[in-house]
Amino acid sequence: MTEDHLCLTDNGWKTLKQATNCKLSKNNSVSWNDLSSFSVNGIEAYKDKQSFAKVKSIKYIGEKITYDLSVSGPYHNFVANGFIVHNSINEISGRYSILPYEFYFPELENVRQQSAKNKQVSEGALDQASAKEYLQVLEELCEKSYKNYEDALQKGIGREQARMCLPINIYTEWYWKCDLHNILHFLALRCDAHAQQEIRVFADAMKELIAPIVPVAIEAWEDYHPMRSAIILTGLEIKAVKKLFE
Repeated sequence: MTEDHLCLTDNGWKTLKQATNCKLSKNNSVSWNDLSSFSVNGIEAYKDKQSFAKVKSIKYIGEKITYDLSVSGPYHNFVANGFIVHNSINEISGRYSILPYEFYFPELENVRQQSAKNKQVSEGALDQASAKEYLQVLEELCEKSYKNYEDALQKGIGREQARMCLPINIYTEWYWKCDLHNILHFLALRCDAHAQQEIRVFADAMKELIAPIVPVAIEAWEDYHPMRSAIILTGLEIKAVKKLFE
């Protein structure tokens, strides 16, 4: 939270600074009133005093771009799959932030040809001479585009319009909250060998991140999911297997 973030206390709505008497010293140390308690679960939490919890700690993390999510009604949060969530997806925006020089360039051997049969996919490596020429053009384009972007910002053009100079291979940054059930569904689709290589790299990295947190669930997912190690049989196939056993 920022110090002006509104939260519901046992004395009504207050900013974090008002609720905790939070103070930041010149050396960036933080002090606050450890007797304060507050909730962000809406009016119902205010009626139920037992739902309030003591502030455990406050840590200064420097100045960051923050965003405010507004939903209909008197609350600042909402229910998804039975859980109260807040700012469940947050992506960096070129309207508020100056986007860094970070572009995706495929590896030389991963510059692929367009599929002749499927308009949605690419397949097979392009010949190295053509791939090398393409990557050189792409890098030059990104350098020029970003220079135009910087020039537009220096001239005072609004960020939301200055970003129009940038190509679509610029990286983004986002924070994502999701339940395990849907994460595993996403990974089943995107860790698959048929998925596009770029998204598969991210999916594999996500799997490696969550595996130490939920190792039993990941093991079961690997064993029982039909897109991993398991096989689903049709009714006819089950009958055929039964006949073989007989």
